[in-house]
Amino acid sequence: MTVNYRITQRVSVSITATLLLAGSVFASKPDTGSLPSVRALIEHTGITAQLYSMPNLVAESSEQHAARCDSQSAGDYYPGFDAESIVYDLVSDFKNSYTRSIQPVERWYQSSLAKKIQSAEKTPVHPAALTSFLESPDYNRDRENLIGNIVDNLQIPRFIAILGTEVEYAGIVHSGCINVADASSKINSEQRLADITREDKNLTALLMRDDIIAETAYLYRDLSDKELAEFQTFTSSDTGREFYAALIDAFQQSLSLAGDRLTRSLQSDLQGAIDF
Repeated sequence: MTVNYRITQRVSVSITATLLLAGSVFASKPDTGSLPSVRALIEHTGITAQLYSMPNLVAESSEQHAARCDSQSAGDYYPGFDAESIVYDLVSDFKNSYTRSIQPVERWYQSSLAKKIQSAEKTPVHPAALTSFLESPDYNRDRENLIGNIVDNLQIPRFIAILGTEVEYAGIVHSGCINVADASSKINSEQRLADITREDKNLTALLMRDDIIAETAYLYRDLSDKELAEFQTFTSSDTGREFYAALIDAFQQSLSLAGDRLTRSLQSDLQGAIDF
């Protein structure tokens, strides 16, 4: 199940966030799934689709930074920061760390409510329509609180912050702004921005939370209070929380590894330029 959000911060990106849940599992040997089945489940969540869109997101960010530091052209797309490498790390890390059965989550995707929510989440969010909805009686405090609980249970702001900040960091590196040919304050400033961007995910998530809740409420406007309550119950379950937490942890780890590979590639290029 996926939710698409357009968040206007330093970089505008369309983020796919996963809404996962599951019931209790009592099997003595839980079926944590094979690598192919785990990958298939993660693909259902929409995370992999977002990862495959990263080259376009990084290119957009790169162009913005290149314009700010007067770089004539963005750098090549470094190996190791490609979607397939990141997806492989994501699936492997999740498979190694998650100890529950994946079967309840697989069953969730077959439920009628899950399919209805998936359909709702495909609705485009137009700014004018969103503003009108937020000013209508349909958007009340009870629904806002209920959806806020769902958003928090699923750690959607954290997911968005992880992806957005790593895209921003990659955009800075690929912009060509960080190099040894020019030691100006502009380049030093870009490097400092890159470091701060990667370290400040919690603050970024907090700043985005209200926007995420508002857009989620708009997407779920046709769901009844009963359906939202049922969904909230699922997202609050121990298995659902553990699944989503493990998935987001693996997602953060996979992008962090990609960022580290990117940094090593950049350092190698800079050292080569110095040696030359």
